[in-house]
Amino acid sequence: MSATGSALLSAGALLFADASADEPRAGSKRLSLALDPPRIEWRAAAAQERTDVVSLRNGGADVLAVRVSVEAFGLDEEGNVVSARHGGAHDAAEWIRVNPSTLQIEAGETASVRVTLRVPAGTPPGTAWALLVAESLSAGRGAGDEGRGLSLGLRLGCYLYAEIGKAAAPAVEAALAAAPAGESAGVTAVVTHRSGGILRLDARWRLLDGKGSLLREELVSFPLFPEARRVLQWRPPSSSAAQPARVELRIEGSGVKVSQTLE
Repeated sequence: MSATGSALLSAGALLFADASADEPRAGSKRLSLALDPPRIEWRAAAAQERTDVVSLRNGGADVLAVRVSVEAFGLDEEGNVVSARHGGAHDAAEWIRVNPSTLQIEAGETASVRVTLRVPAGTPPGTAWALLVAESLSAGRGAGDEGRGLSLGLRLGCYLYAEIGKAAAPAVEAALAAAPAGESAGVTAVVTHRSGGILRLDARWRLLDGKGSLLREELVSFPLFPEARRVLQWRPPSSSAAQPARVELRIEGSGVKVSQTLE
């Protein structure tokens, strides 16, 4: 798995970034921490266990103290990640343990952390998720054994996904609409996920002339979570506005094939 595309948490917000971070420190050397992989996916049945390993590399010049934990995250109705104390019906945070949860990484060294998923007996089929978080810690004045005086430095995340039981057949709907009169010419598509499982989709916008010849094509790739939707917007080139044309949207991936046309 590539080390790019993981979740970087900063100031309480989830941001997509590389799975590494650096932080300059006044009067001292720069902190540097990398996390790999940025995402772990499991398939398991109820009462089964799965284990994987993440690597943490200290790219700085000083010893780095790191704390590793698992947190819930939630999704809004459009599938955007939001921070949450409980992930709702899809929360897997209580099923996942990390070992070790605290570690010291020497400068230039890499450490491994075991990540174990234990699915409770009786869990129905579906998709669950959580976020593994690695935080570098630095001791401030008055730091004690209870952790007082510790301040957070770098904070990185790895998404954890679990597909429980037999995955349901994917079901996706797409609706196209032209921009209202008076607004810039464009097309909006609302893509809705009606089944379980996390889908990875390719949406291909196609602009065709009156004879069906292709004038323009653009590709957008995105994940789609269960019970979520994604709003896609596309503005055809202005050069095509004077000629008769139609817009076609083709969505494929994860066993999904959907096509919609707007005249």
